[in-house]
Order: sequence, then C-alpha cells, then structure tokens
Amino acid sequence: MEGSLHLNNQQLEQALTDFNQAIAWNPHFPEPYLNRSIVYREMKLLSLARKDIEQVLLLDTTNADAYLQRGLIFLQDGSRQAAEKDWLKAKNLDPQNERTFLVLAELYYNTQDYDRAISILQEILLTAPDAYWGHYWLALSYDAKRRFKEAIVHYESFIRLAPEEYFEHRVKMWKRAERLKEWINRKTPNIK
Repeated sequence: MEGSLHLNNQQLEQALTDFNQAIAWNPHFPEPYLNRSIVYREMKLLSLARKDIEQVLLLDTTNADAYLQRGLIFLQDGSRQAAEKDWLKAKNLDPQNERTFLVLAELYYNTQDYDRAISILQEILLTAPDAYWGHYWLALSYDAKRRFKEAIVHYESFIRLAPEEYFEHRVKMWKRAERLKEWINRKTPNIK
C-alpha cells in the first residue's frame, strides 16, 4: 500500500524500496513485481521493468495488467507493434479494463488510424457510456475523419461528463464544438 502511495506521488526511490520489501516478503505474489515494473519504467530502466513483467507472467499468465504494462514498456522502447499485440491480449483477457481501451485508442489516434480508434472507443462506450475520456478521443477521431456531427455529440458528452479538474479541456472542447456547429450551419442550406 505504501509503495503505491509513493508511486502515485512520484516518489520513485521510496516506492522502489517498498516494492523490493514486498517482493522479499512474498516472492510468489505478482502485484509487487507489476508495481515495481511501473517504477522501473518511470525511471526509464526498461530492461528491469521488462524482467519484472516476465516474472508476473510466470506467476500469472492471465494477468491483463501485466500485458498492459509490457505494452507501455514496448512503446517506450519504440516497438509499436509489440505494444499493440500486448494491449490486444490485455483487452481479450479483461474486456472491462477501460485503461486498455484508452491506450489502444490513443495509439490508433496518434498513428492516424482513426477507424480503429473509433471502433475500439465505440466498444468501450457500450459498456461504460460515462467514460469521459472515451468521448474525448472519439470526438477527436470523428473530427479528424471530418465526421463533424458525430464529433459534436462526443465533444458535448465529454464537456458534460468530465470532472472539474479537466475544466480547460472542457472549454477547448466546447469552443471546438461551437465552431463545428457554425460551420455546419453555414454549409447546410436552410430547407423550408
């Protein structure tokens, strides 16, 4: 518990000490290895992070979080295809893990594979319709595909659902949605 608190506060050296102690206490429990791999990844010690993930997978071959983390390590190491393969494995092992959908959506969006981003985001929004980040990435993906009416719906959903700490993002999304509405109104003839 202490290690996770230190990790969340970016106190990496203390988190590393805590996870080392947890591993020494019970080397057959995968969670401390998984958490220590996150610390190593944050410290850019990717070979050590990968070694810990391999240990997690030896202890539990169905640990979706391990595949998610290993995918992040692969991506940080420049191997997009290996990252995607692990994230898809994580998605299949735990189809309710919203974080897996998020990293896949970001990957597809950032590589301009908007159709796959849209598909993965639609999938998660079926089970988690209030996932504000899903609406965020879906709005951006639809916008990139010039499917503006659909983008507006998801910009507005993000604005409605995102927590207060995302106020600046909400304002940007609102401005973009309003510009798209104006553009659509100019392009659409008034039919009476």
